[in-house]
Amino acid sequence: MCRRAPVNFEPETIIYDFSKHCPCPPLCCPCCSPCCCPIPQRDPESCCIAQIKNLVIQLISLFSSQTAISVTVTTKSGAALTGIPAALSSTGTDFGLFTLKNSYGEIIHAIPLGAIAAIYVPTSSGLSSITYLPVPICPKPCDPCSEAAIRAYLATVPTSSTVNFLIENGISVSGRIYRNEYCLAVLTNEAGNPTFVQTCSSEDITVTISNG
Repeated sequence: MCRRAPVNFEPETIIYDFSKHCPCPPLCCPCCSPCCCPIPQRDPESCCIAQIKNLVIQLISLFSSQTAISVTVTTKSGAALTGIPAALSSTGTDFGLFTLKNSYGEIIHAIPLGAIAAIYVPTSSGLSSITYLPVPICPKPCDPCSEAAIRAYLATVPTSSTVNFLIENGISVSGRIYRNEYCLAVLTNEAGNPTFVQTCSSEDITVTISNG
């Protein structure tokens, strides 16, 4: 049964069209107002996964033809899965699977995008060409995982400092902040190689200030 909205209900407007990347299904009925994606009660991390999808598409474009570059995908369960970026497999109604292959072209891993906590790339080649999805601007932001607060905090960290992310299941990722993007922190090691951290998976962030 369709329930009517309360009298003081204020309709929300999607200013930035995130639907191209964030597949939010329509709400139950016309009397309900659409919410800025993601819809909290359905998938609070939808737009963070959309940022991961945007990244994965570019990693595939950069490295799928190179047999010498194997990325390491750290999942939220703590698994470290290594392989050459192969393809994004999707039905068109979901975010899909990030597949990794070996040097013979055989698929060795198929990783749901929602399971990805971090991706390490053992080269800085192409790093500067990677682009990121912008912050969706909404009158009433949906931010159950404190993404905006994390991004604001990281903006205060000196670029010379080392940041350590404790993400789900005790996984720890460290490096210096290279980019501080919506739902995604890009850390680099001493060689300049990046680790892309899905910030919605963060449980703790510690900063070591450099004295140099």
